[in-house]
Amino acid sequence: MCQDRLGTLLACFTLLSACGGGEPDPRTIPGAIESALAATDAYDGHALYKLVDQRARRSMCAVIFDRHAARDLVVAHYPEEARADVLASLGDAPQASDAADLFAHRCDAACFRWFATNLAAPAEVRETGHDDVVVRTTRGGELHLHRGSDGWWGVTRDGENERLAEEALDAGRDRAEIEEAARVYDRRRDLASPLGGTP
Repeated sequence: MCQDRLGTLLACFTLLSACGGGEPDPRTIPGAIESALAATDAYDGHALYKLVDQRARRSMCAVIFDRHAARDLVVAHYPEEARADVLASLGDAPQASDAADLFAHRCDAACFRWFATNLAAPAEVRETGHDDVVVRTTRGGELHLHRGSDGWWGVTRDGENERLAEEALDAGRDRAEIEEAARVYDRRRDLASPLGGTP
């Protein structure tokens, strides 16, 4: 059964490459690799974002949510003299419009070089767990791919999922601390007002 599946995957990749028939389908392993290659060749970080491991994308979404929320709290509630250092501590996420924008900003020349070096047509596919595979490429390298809940296969880079998951946890903790500090600043302003905080 695995050999039949591998044969089908390789046939699909060959047909797509040789005939140029339609857009590659990221719901297939060859299609995901070909799509990622096309995004890499175009130096398109936003397109490449869609083709990385969904778990990494979800962590980046969480980072964006919490960093944007923290930024808005600082701007709205912190005294002006206390804002600059806190905003700087939030890193690059507040400047990104969304998770794809964050990935595109972070995916520099070395990032694109990793994809250009490691992406290649599949020669062998080995299942390593639920929705996880290791692909041995025609260049002799190995790629790890994960199938997300959307059915798309995404490329997993070594350590990236863990690093981004930790960053998401940090962003959530920071937002909670900033929320508490914002409440303290609000109470101080209320107490300092002529009405002493009374309605």
